[in-house]
Amino acid sequence: RIRTRSQWLHPGVLDDFGLARALEGCVEQFQHQTGIQTHLVADGPLDAVRDDCAIHVYRIVQEALSNAARHSGSPDAWVRIRCDGGNLELAVEDRGTGIATQASAADPARGMGMVSMRERAELIGGELEVKRRAGGGTVVHLRVPGCLATEVA
Repeated sequence: RIRTRSQWLHPGVLDDFGLARALEGCVEQFQHQTGIQTHLVADGPLDAVRDDCAIHVYRIVQEALSNAARHSGSPDAWVRIRCDGGNLELAVEDRGTGIATQASAADPARGMGMVSMRERAELIGGELEVKRRAGGGTVVHLRVPGCLATEVA
């Protein structure tokens, strides 16, 4: 149990194997713990994402999935992440009950998880949007420009 909690606090796989592998493990563990069928769709050079961005993206995924488990009632969740042209786009969605209205991640009434996701997005120069899906459910969308590590000559 101590190892599991330690890995939750700082996932060694992120340092050792990169963002793509860390997200695979996160999704697998989430599915195992909650019984929510969780799908990961990853595209692009995710392992080239800067280390300072990768940990925040990973934590936003964790929080968004945690919110889906606590509030949505959805039997399924999706994590879609794409890195293209140096920009990262992330969408974590469920098809559950959805949020009552368009939620502002800056709204303190939304809870500490929402505040944490917003702050993490700001720290990496990203933009976070949380909205209700037209067909029901919630989407947490993150856009981060210039998230790739630059190569040193």
